[in-house]
Amino acid sequence: CQSCPTNIATLVTYQSTCESESRKFSNILPCLLHAVLEHQTVTSTGLGFLACITAHTQSDTIKRKLVDSGLVNAVARIISTNLSNARILEKACGIVMNVSCSFPRGHDVVANDGLVKIFIQVLSQHLNNRTIVWCVLSTFVTVCVTVESVLAIAQPPTPSYFATVLETFKSDAEIVTKCIALGTILLPCPSSALIDSKLVRNILSAFQTFSPQLSPKAAQDVCCLIAELSQQNTETQEALREAEAVQVTLLTIRNYLQDANIQVESTRALWGMCRNNKSAQILFEKSGGFVVLDQVMSHHMENLGVQRNGCGLIAHLVRTADLSAALANLEKSHLLQNFVAALQAHPNDHALPVSVCATLSALSCNIPMRSLIRKKGCVALIIHSLHIHSKKVDVVKAVVRCVNDLIMDHPAVMGVTSSGILLECAKRYLSDLKVTGLFLKTFGILVQSPEAIDNEKLQSDMVAVTLDAMRACKQHPAAQMAGISVLIALARASMSNRAVMNRIGALTVVVSAMELHSELVEPVTELVGLLAVES
Repeated sequence: CQSCPTNIATLVTYQSTCESESRKFSNILPCLLHAVLEHQTVTSTGLGFLACITAHTQSDTIKRKLVDSGLVNAVARIISTNLSNARILEKACGIVMNVSCSFPRGHDVVANDGLVKIFIQVLSQHLNNRTIVWCVLSTFVTVCVTVESVLAIAQPPTPSYFATVLETFKSDAEIVTKCIALGTILLPCPSSALIDSKLVRNILSAFQTFSPQLSPKAAQDVCCLIAELSQQNTETQEALREAEAVQVTLLTIRNYLQDANIQVESTRALWGMCRNNKSAQILFEKSGGFVVLDQVMSHHMENLGVQRNGCGLIAHLVRTADLSAALANLEKSHLLQNFVAALQAHPNDHALPVSVCATLSALSCNIPMRSLIRKKGCVALIIHSLHIHSKKVDVVKAVVRCVNDLIMDHPAVMGVTSSGILLECAKRYLSDLKVTGLFLKTFGILVQSPEAIDNEKLQSDMVAVTLDAMRACKQHPAAQMAGISVLIALARASMSNRAVMNRIGALTVVVSAMELHSELVEPVTELVGLLAVES
């Protein structure tokens, strides 16, 4: 090779023999690399041979020899000295791509900061060359996993090169897929790398064009990209709105409805965009988001991620968007039934009850909707969640608040058994002022129900728990007022309740409360009068 570089051309026809005689190839490889580096007349032909070998060889011996011989460094030198020669760059970049994607230790050899920077130079000068662009993007997707390499391609103006590539090859599905993958690689970097370069805008635009044809992985990457960016600052959220990210996500749900992994990311993206952005909420509603969400939740009832994200999104929308619009959309879809089904399908998940209860509480402001929720059996269902998650304070708060909202005008819906779990939880959380206040409000509603009036043990237990709650929260006038209201209602209900109160020291508790909080004089006086009748 050294003495007759033109003979390199002969090696191209020798490829099949090289495959079967890897030892011979290993022996001539140093000569081949020397010739390619030192004799420009055979550089292109030699690179073509190496590109062919690296693309097709199945021999691990040849692969190891190629890596150990310094092939990558040799090719990097050739690239650096031939930045304007597209013919040589196509082959050289192809070799690096092949090594990084399929060679043992190839990824580690290629993944160095210097080579990444050389490839950025190549890309900047050959944005219209499809072969070079493909090789560079494929290599970046494979090797840019270290912080240094990701930061290298995130530095301006590199992201703008990717955006330009997308504009140039927007009708090329393979290039679009690679750019989508690069977008997710850049996520750990400041969002400006994706937004200011218009890379995200171009990704979403191209995805809309190819959506049904692109691979499920590409669709999942797009939704992941939107979901992560939706957590960023207001400027990023506005950029997503301008790029029609809500519409793109809804389109993805429709086109890839069967794929659960995609739908986990798509529902997460919708929830992220609508969480704190009024414009996104309006777009979601106008674009038929409620119906689409109904479809995906119904289709993937067994997928906890989809149900968590869907319930969380609706919980947020009904609390922040126009309630009448939300009610109308919920009635048109089957989302209420989906809530019930989600709780039934995933009883051990503690996040779902919190989201569902928040939604039901918000909807209960509407009297007809409150009645409909009760008819669907939601009260019993969320009480069942309380049984399972009684040690999770966030679930307890959400469930008790929701119960209070749903039974305020219909306490009879609560049975004795349900009241029992409420009493049990109330005892457990006496030291938590917010939880105790919620339970005292519940007791105030329950004492009006026929079940409570007819059940002496239940009333006796409520007396005891209420007094314990007042002792635990004696410094808080609102809790004391709520407790005294419950005691008055119970004292009016039966003589036996008054006897229980006198026996367990109710007078001491309420008089102590009155001494601390002068505003309690009137209700305490009323209660003392009721207890005096029994005494």
